[in-house]
Amino acid sequence: MRSLAKSWNNFWFDPVSTSTLGMLRIAFGSIVFLWTMSIVPDALAFFGEDGVIAPRDLAGLQLGLLDVFPHDWAVFVCVVALLVASVATAAGYHTRMASAVVFIVLLSLRRRNPWVMNSGDSMLRYMSFFLMLAPAGAALSLDRWRSASETFWHAPLHAPWALRLIQIQVSLAYLFAVWSKAQGAEWAAGTAVASSLRLGDLTRFEIPLSWSESLLLANVLTYGTIAVELALAVLVWNRRARPWVIAAGVVLHLGIEVAFGLGFFSAIMLVSYISFLPEDRADRLVDRVSRRLRVTVAAPRGGVGRSEAEI
Repeated sequence: MRSLAKSWNNFWFDPVSTSTLGMLRIAFGSIVFLWTMSIVPDALAFFGEDGVIAPRDLAGLQLGLLDVFPHDWAVFVCVVALLVASVATAAGYHTRMASAVVFIVLLSLRRRNPWVMNSGDSMLRYMSFFLMLAPAGAALSLDRWRSASETFWHAPLHAPWALRLIQIQVSLAYLFAVWSKAQGAEWAAGTAVASSLRLGDLTRFEIPLSWSESLLLANVLTYGTIAVELALAVLVWNRRARPWVIAAGVVLHLGIEVAFGLGFFSAIMLVSYISFLPEDRADRLVDRVSRRLRVTVAAPRGGVGRSEAEI
């Protein structure tokens, strides 16, 4: 019992390097910026006063900024705030405040019009909440540079409980995806992916009829998708199996991205995989980058001479 309690405590609170969290924050802020830029042309149509959904008069607690201020100017403010906050998050500048702004704006947009969002957008919102609670600016950030520029490349140690919550969220997302698929007749029959490939408004290009009508290919793609998602929900926690599981997830989402136009869904899920990068590997990667940058900076501008590594 004592061993179980120790393992539980180590999982949540044993200090680890924040390099993985820093990489996740950079990728997260970048994807939020790109996501926001993608909605700029349609922001008023999606979320404005005269948009596809009329502002609601809700009694009781108002959980979204656009419920409190259902005006076009508020949409403009939210979009600009999200752009600025996403850049600040990626750069790690006043990181906690920036990620809090990202969370509040994403939540407000979701409440204003949930019909233009998908599960990937929900993952962005969840990640922003957990990053708001995490020491996300402790490493690879302007916050780190301002407080300890001489040790910028050294990630401090912190309890990983917020990072663990992100990992659990990713795992649960796939677990519930498998559960929902198990309730569907087409998924059980092994034809769901083939049916999706016939949806012309979702596919990026016309799928050859021989592909979408092949029962063997339909079964392989359908049951293969379920198997990969189940592995991402369960086997991803096994450190030996994790690289293979993550690789399968990358292949799955690259295939989805090539075949279907689902916005940033696949990109967001791929970013979430960074949370499973072991801290020791993240530290080695950061060290390799820092050495490369120091050698580059040390080399003469004319390109002739010895590098720092040779001196």
